[in-house]
Amino acid sequence: MQPSLFKRRRAAGAEEGEAFCLGERGEFRLQPAVADMLYIYQLDGLRWLYSLHTLQRGGILGEEGFAAGVCRVSSVGHPA
Repeated sequence: MQPSLFKRRRAAGAEEGEAFCLGERGEFRLQPAVADMLYIYQLDGLRWLYSLHTLQRGGILGEEGFAAGVCRVSSVGHPA
């Protein structure tokens, strides 16, 4: 069974105290206290931004919270 994208990482079965790492050698590491607060879809967005970084591409990722009226934007860029 696939975890819901709207569950937090810990609720989806991640081990307590486990860091969130990306890259072949774990070049990008998100501390467990921060990673455990994020939702699965937010971690997917982080993976996507990291993939753009490794490909030396730029991109913008936006998230809108309808109930709270909040909009968050993250970006990654590389010189041409």
